[in-house]
Amino acid sequence: MTERSASLSEPAAADPHRPGLPLITAVLALICVGSLAAVLLIKLTGGQPWVGLDWIAMLGLPLAFVLMCIGVLQAIARRRRA
Repeated sequence: MTERSASLSEPAAADPHRPGLPLITAVLALICVGSLAAVLLIKLTGGQPWVGLDWIAMLGLPLAFVLMCIGVLQAIARRRRA
């Protein structure tokens, strides 16, 4: 196998300069939890939170969960190939 074909067959997660799916998923989940915490704090102080904060949490947390499941399935597939 040549060097070029060997580099093409390596998984994309092996590149240290490219953020992987777990990092992206964790950042998305933290942003969503932060927006949910902001909504709760604003409500506790008697304010009216921006509706977008609710939508960020309602859409982002399930998306983060799905991305986490995809990451687990990719890890299982990678481990079976190795």
